[in-house]
Amino acid sequence: MRTRTGSVVQRWERAYHRNATHDIYHTHSPTRILQASFRTRKNLNKPIIHVRRYGGTTPAAADTGPSPTEPIHERSGLPRLLEEDPPHTRPLAIPVASEGLYVEGAVESLTQEPPAAFQEVSDSGEQQRADLVALETGDVEEGQTSTSKVRQSRAFVVEVPRSNILTAIDAIKISREAGVPQSNVQLTHIEEPTPVTDRPNAEAMLDPPLLAGKMADDLQRKMSQPFMEERMRNRAKLPLMADRSTSSALLRTIDKHDVTVVLAKTGSGKTTQVPQLILTDRVLLHRGPSTSIICAQPRRIAATSAARRVAYERGEALGSHVGYLIRNDNESPKRTPSITFYTIGILMHRLITGGPQMLQSHSHIIIDEVHERDAQIDLVLSLLRKTISTLKARHQPYPKVVLMSATIDPGRFLEYFREPVEEGSQLSAESFEVEGRNHTVQTHYLPDILKEFSDENELHPTMEPLLQGKGRKSSASYIKNELHFASIAREKTSSQSDQGKLTNEQHQQEPGWVDAPVTSLDSPSNTYLGLVVAVVAFISSVKAEGDVLVFLPGKLDIDIVYDELIRTKPLDLDFQDESRFKLFKLHSSLRDSNDMVFDKVPRGCRRIILATNIAETSITLPEVVYVVDTGKARTSVFDPLTLTRSLPYEWISRTNSIQRRGRAGRVRDGHYYALFSQERYEAFRAMALPRITVSNVVEIVLLLSAYPQPHPGGPRAFLRGMMDPPSEAAIDSAYKELTSLEAISDGRITKLGRIVAQMGIPPSAAKAVLLGVLFGCLEPMLILACHDFNNPLIYNGEVSISTIRETKRLYDRDFESDLPILIDAFREYHAAYRSGNSALMDKLRESRSIRHASYLEMILTSKAIHEVLAKLGFSSVPIGTGATIFETLHANVNYNKDNMVLVKALAVNTISAEIAAWSAEALRWELDVPSEGYTSRNSINYEDKRSTRRIRRKHRSHGRLMAYAWKRNIDDSEKDEAWLEHTTMVTPLVALLFSRSAILGASNVVELNQWLRLELKAHSMNPAIASQTARILTEAKKTLDRFMTHSWCQLIANDTGNDRSDLTTLPSPLAHGKWAQRRLINNILSRPGTRNKMVNAITTMLSADDVYWATYRAKRRAEIDAEEARIAEEARQMANPEDEGSSKSTSTKRSATEAKDDDDYDEIVVAAEKMVMQANEDSEGPNYTPEAQQSAQVEGVLNGTDSTVRRSQDDEPEQKASAALS
Repeated sequence: MRTRTGSVVQRWERAYHRNATHDIYHTHSPTRILQASFRTRKNLNKPIIHVRRYGGTTPAAADTGPSPTEPIHERSGLPRLLEEDPPHTRPLAIPVASEGLYVEGAVESLTQEPPAAFQEVSDSGEQQRADLVALETGDVEEGQTSTSKVRQSRAFVVEVPRSNILTAIDAIKISREAGVPQSNVQLTHIEEPTPVTDRPNAEAMLDPPLLAGKMADDLQRKMSQPFMEERMRNRAKLPLMADRSTSSALLRTIDKHDVTVVLAKTGSGKTTQVPQLILTDRVLLHRGPSTSIICAQPRRIAATSAARRVAYERGEALGSHVGYLIRNDNESPKRTPSITFYTIGILMHRLITGGPQMLQSHSHIIIDEVHERDAQIDLVLSLLRKTISTLKARHQPYPKVVLMSATIDPGRFLEYFREPVEEGSQLSAESFEVEGRNHTVQTHYLPDILKEFSDENELHPTMEPLLQGKGRKSSASYIKNELHFASIAREKTSSQSDQGKLTNEQHQQEPGWVDAPVTSLDSPSNTYLGLVVAVVAFISSVKAEGDVLVFLPGKLDIDIVYDELIRTKPLDLDFQDESRFKLFKLHSSLRDSNDMVFDKVPRGCRRIILATNIAETSITLPEVVYVVDTGKARTSVFDPLTLTRSLPYEWISRTNSIQRRGRAGRVRDGHYYALFSQERYEAFRAMALPRITVSNVVEIVLLLSAYPQPHPGGPRAFLRGMMDPPSEAAIDSAYKELTSLEAISDGRITKLGRIVAQMGIPPSAAKAVLLGVLFGCLEPMLILACHDFNNPLIYNGEVSISTIRETKRLYDRDFESDLPILIDAFREYHAAYRSGNSALMDKLRESRSIRHASYLEMILTSKAIHEVLAKLGFSSVPIGTGATIFETLHANVNYNKDNMVLVKALAVNTISAEIAAWSAEALRWELDVPSEGYTSRNSINYEDKRSTRRIRRKHRSHGRLMAYAWKRNIDDSEKDEAWLEHTTMVTPLVALLFSRSAILGASNVVELNQWLRLELKAHSMNPAIASQTARILTEAKKTLDRFMTHSWCQLIANDTGNDRSDLTTLPSPLAHGKWAQRRLINNILSRPGTRNKMVNAITTMLSADDVYWATYRAKRRAEIDAEEARIAEEARQMANPEDEGSSKSTSTKRSATEAKDDDDYDEIVVAAEKMVMQANEDSEGPNYTPEAQQSAQVEGVLNGTDSTVRRSQDDEPEQKASAALS
């Protein structure tokens, strides 16, 4: 009987003689050896190499091959791929390019097509193939490809250690042995929802007569009680309640129409009174049991404060008939009838996930402050319009909709809702206007303010630096700028009055604007802040009692004004004297202190509230008499083409100004100090731009895909039907990201995507959680996923960025990443919290800047994720014992919790998916867009000292890679520059294996994320194997991708067809319910099968890679320190030649660290570099340029389980590397 080897050889011989065109080399050996051959596939010109093993003798080697006296695997370090073909798998094939290249360890038909798991080139057709050719030949202009005008292709030569190739081959071999499919595995899609079925109107059944009558009697008795009479008298002072005819007319309008737009002036009481009017009216009409009112607010603080106020006015405890529901905080009403205050985000999520059934369980939906037009408000309006139209067309019950604002033009909203959505269905819509308070608010524009200052004779010595000085805090240039604008605007209006008013954009094009010796309008130079400090001091010094509300663009501006009021003591006022003044900061990131603004202050004490636009709507600060308005705001803008986030300084709209003005005069006549001219106000936009047009819609697309609405066309058609739809580029960007996360496939949601959508966190963070389950590091990935980078765990608004950065370095373990620092900080604080060690918690908050409120937010987020994981069987069911998910994790999903190398790698695929490459020529990070990239000042990878930054820029290798979460525009830069946020230094192997996109090109080139081209160079490898480095590593990535996709198929109970492995031998969870599913998943995660074998193979690759580069970094740092010390010494000697002889022996002993601390170090070094020839300048070379002996240091580790590869027994570094890995 033929042996298995003979069968392999004969099959190989037949395939070889049929397809091979010529040989590179053949080697003589009586044992199994490797043979490589080129052949050309049909219709392709690229040669394809096949690396095979077989037995027997071969002809002499060609000139380009190795010596015929030594087996290839022993000279190249390439281990034998297989000793024999696994009995349960197909022969090992490594498809490494869409052109069909294979590296084979056992014979497979040479005509088989490569798996589709890595076919970005072939799947996109001839255009993308042409693009790759153009990229290789350089026919594409710099900064462009034929398919994209934004993403720029960049080429870097990078070195990869021998370990990467050897461990990659081992991983491929293990994947075959473990049964990972070698063809593409598709995640199945979820089924489309069942359409809304017809049913009779059931509202009458929801109002049982006896129950409805009892509710009416109870309400009347309560209203007659003495304490309620007092509260009713206070409510009657509001304009909406003062005239009974007004409230009755409003109720009739709401009852008669499907949609009512309430235009109620600021201070009319619309937020708190409209829901109560509706509820009281329905209860008295015996419709109480069916009354359930939702009132959506744009912000958390507005929802919670309104709920508390309404509960107080109705004489009830919060959570009885009145409550609120916001993210991670649920105080929903427990009784009927009810009023529930939502944030708009919660309402959006409920509408999408609950569909028509959710709407039918409520009687009224109220949307407050609709003029803000953020992305969520616009989406909610579209959902309400389409779903209610559908219900009405099918004669189903639906709620009344009430839209409220103080400043909108109702015409646009009425027109939108009246437009038919379905044939035979048209919503009725009407507007209703309510007058505001009778208190007057006097407006003071900038010229008026300056006149008031001048009326006080000479400026106080403390005011002059703020208004007329030349320092950074002076507003002299800002004042000049505004007066210049007003002058030109008046001239323009008077000379061209028939052309309408001058806008900000038109003015910026005027020659007079360009010639003005001031900064740009949109410059964040904060030159108006001195004026803010002066006006606040002026009001506090000479004006009557009353609180002061100051509107500032952002947190940085709030901090500066706060500090300047205390430091400069303008007009000799001591703002730290809490008997006279109480300073407050009101900002969305200060959730643990925002509610303090509502606390009472001593009589005679004036509140001074420094706020962003969070105080613009909904919340009521009744004692505010003076409003100081900078006229600027910062709003998040997302560019879908460059994936760049920015927070530009923008002039507000006229509606924003009206809202801010209305904050004054709640209890008596007020004053509005506008720190701009009236001409500037007239140039403002009428309304703010809809935020949906500049927002990232990836989460919206995911939710709409996961929970399809009962309307044709899918998410894209739904978004196009919004009042102001997002751009097609934004929608395309969302689909692209979700496809890369496997949440969407072929434009449809996958079951993985449905799970991602259920977690309620960003899709990339949800995918990180699932990868943590798969790779056994759930706890650290869960920490990263629960962390809100906009509400950071490590933060203190009272200290500088550099201080926070140094605080973070206390957690640094030389991982060159911001992510492990966050994990360690959370662990330390969580341990103190769980143990009840309040003293340690206080110490950590003080010395480590840990924010307790952010920690609690993370815990609450983890609870929601815990529920999803428990339903899937990935964790135990929450049992309400007080323990969090972090204490209940099973070892089979957390045994790699301390492997930060693995955590960093998984983050590259999810949280930190963007990649930058260092340009040694430009001394900056090259990005996928024309912007110049710089490490964020919030990152530990940013160096404080200028000298340290200079040294790093000088010696950093060309092509060094860094992963980051997102890029943020540098606002105060005249160039196109971006900060790179939440950075992690990564190796070429990590970037290639875990990047979301990789395309194999010619000449050992791999293109990552469709822009970064890496030409891989391997050292200490046989040339024939080294030339295939990119192809081997690319196949390793495909193996990893197939393993992950196959695992999702099993863990989420998808059907993978006939291609099944040991993971599918257990019963289907769908057949035996949730407990069977949990047992199935536990077996998959705990038994030594495919999952454990592949995870171990991947971690071995990453560990060997990390050991190599850690050894290399240590050596390079020592070399750099020595070189910098030499340069400093040469510079010192050149500056003091007469001291050379006497000081030579002592100066050479000075360390580089000591030299860097000299005040004149930078200047001396710069002068020395110009005069002294540096023989080893930039000796680091492209991407570390490792030498052959450095590869030998870890050779023993790299060859791992293969005993056929020779080891250097006397190589001490190798032994150290092995010890480190073990």
